[in-house]
Formats: sequence, C-alpha cells, structure tokens
Amino acid sequence: MTTVALCEKGALECDRLPLLSDGGLVRELLEVHRRVAVLEARSAALLGEIERRGIPPQEGFGSTTGWLIALSEDPAAVCLTSRGGPGAAADARNPGGVRFR
Repeated sequence: MTTVALCEKGALECDRLPLLSDGGLVRELLEVHRRVAVLEARSAALLGEIERRGIPPQEGFGSTTGWLIALSEDPAAVCLTSRGGPGAAADARNPGGVRFR
C-alpha cells in the first residue's frame, strides 16, 4: 500500500507532516523504525511458536511460508522476509508450499 493510500485512509497523519520541523521529521522516522523493529520481533516470535507447534502442516501446508502466504495474502517476498531463520531457505525453494489436503 502506498503512502498516499495510507494517508487517504487516515492511517497516517499525513496532513501534519509539512508542519514538522526537520528535526521533528527525523525523530518521528526513528520512532517509527523502532516500533517496526519491535513488531517484527514479536512477529518472528509468534511465527517461531506457530512453527514449533506444527500448525502449518496440521492445516495441510508443506511450509510455514506457504501457510503464511495463504493466510495473509501477502506476496512470497514479504512472507519470506517476515520469516527469516533457518527454514526460510527451504521455503524459498517452494514458496507456495505443497498442500497435503
């Protein structure tokens, strides 16, 4: 989703961006990056636990990435980036995952 689309949906306070000082823009950018890192760490922990419990194979998927693509409807590149870790290389060879159902 583009910044314009996000602004139109009200997800960002885009109308106030021109009002921020240069320093304010930099501080806000750094804060956003910090928050994104916290969310990515939480996402990785959740995916690790989901993988440990074997949820994707229980739901008929041959890979966690394939399961995540189907669930989130995000493209493979986004799901592979979200996953990282040791299983990501294997999932990259079969990003759609093999369905067993």
